[in-house]
Formats: sequence, C-alpha cells, structure tokens
Amino acid sequence: MAEKVIVVTNVWSGPGLAAAILLSRCGFKVFGMVDDYVSTTEELPFTQIQLKRGDTKAVRDTVAALLDVAGYVDALVNISETYTIGALEELSDEQTNRHFADSFFDVLRLTYAIIPFMRARGMGRVINIVSPFGTSPAPYMGMYAASHAALESWSQSLNRELEGTGVQVTAVMRGLIRRVDNEIRLPERTLRRYDLGSATTLAAVASGTERWVGDEILAEAIERAITDRKPKTIYHTSFELSVFSTAHRVAPRLCRFLFKPRS
Repeated sequence: MAEKVIVVTNVWSGPGLAAAILLSRCGFKVFGMVDDYVSTTEELPFTQIQLKRGDTKAVRDTVAALLDVAGYVDALVNISETYTIGALEELSDEQTNRHFADSFFDVLRLTYAIIPFMRARGMGRVINIVSPFGTSPAPYMGMYAASHAALESWSQSLNRELEGTGVQVTAVMRGLIRRVDNEIRLPERTLRRYDLGSATTLAAVASGTERWVGDEILAEAIERAITDRKPKTIYHTSFELSVFSTAHRVAPRLCRFLFKPRS
C-alpha cells in the first residue's frame, strides 16, 4: 500500500507542530508548510516546505513542486494561528483585512490549489481547524470568531459541492489553545471604555488553566479525521465541547444563560 502523504500548515509551533509530529509517527509522509525554514537542534520527522502565503501564483508553484516530489496529496490540514484580541470598534480596516487574509483567505488559496489534484485521483481529504467561538462568539474576540464562523461555513459548503468526487472536507473544532503574547494581535488604536474587557480577555487567553485543550489532543482528533473510513462533517476535541456545540445550535439562548458568569 502506498504511503499516505499529508500536508500540514503552520508547523513552526503549537498545534501544527504537534499534528505534524504525531502524523509522522503514525507512519504518514508529512510535509509541513512554513513561512521560513525552521532551524532546530533536533531532527524533525517531517519535511519542511516554504510557502509564500498571500500570493496565488507562488502557492500554486509550491503545490506543483510538492507534487513533483511526493506525487500526490492524500490530506491537507489547514491550521490557522491568528489571534486578534480587542473590541471590534478599535480594529482598523487594515487589521481586519490582515486577520481575514491570514485566517481565512490563505486557507482558501492553498485548498483551491490542491483539490484539483485530489479530484483527479478521486480521493483526498481537507481538514480545517475551527474554533467554538465561530458558533459561540465572545466579546473582544469578535474578529477571531468571525473568521472561524466563515471557515466552518465554507468547509461545509465545499464538502457538499465536492460530493461524488471522492474528496471530503471536514472540520475539527478545537478548544482554546494556550498562546504566547507575540502570537496575539492587539488594536493599533484603543478606546478607554474597552480597556478592562480587553485586558481580562487577554489575561484569560494567555493563562494555562485546565480549560485549554492541549496541542496533542487536537493532533489526535486530526489523525481520526484523516483515518476514519467514514469521516464526520465535524470532529470535537472533547465530549464537553461536543455537548456545548450541539446545545448552542439547538438552544442558543438557553446555552448563553447556563454559561453566563455569575457574580
């Protein structure tokens, strides 16, 4: 049986790195997309591929070069690692456009470059990592929520459009992943009335409490999405997240009431 070839984006740290390492250890041939080649003291179990995001021709050229080496791609794992925290009113047009370019349009650009080759083979999977904030938005994380809502809806629509081709698109809904400060974008101009809320949200995202879902747990969910014979439309990284997501879709007002902070 031919070795499965998996492409994982954003492998320089966190969830992308964990997924690339786990999938490599599962016996897959993994190519990790990076903005710049990462130098490490330890040998990585996957091959780095430099990707110039934001440039359609460059992305297509990179995919063509990858196919020359690998021959085919069995699965593409899109992991967006862009956090923009702040009140929506504080964000400039430039920040909004940049956030969607990195979190949404870069995913579309790479996916559209790869799925024609999957369709020609009659098989392939696209796994997009989405956030529960996409269906349950929180204040001061509205831009992050909006991009993930778009990504989840786009994933479901694309999956329906590709029915009968052998190419399947699925989403893995993760919990919150602990981030470090330099991976969080803040408003370039701030309004005093939002200072407390923004500071509280920033402190919560930067904390390491038990509410955060580990990178390894997300990587395991990605592996299931790739290997399941009949993949789900969406996977959840925990039972609690699955229950919350279902409850929010069925009874959003009740869900907001139950999870409302008590003073």
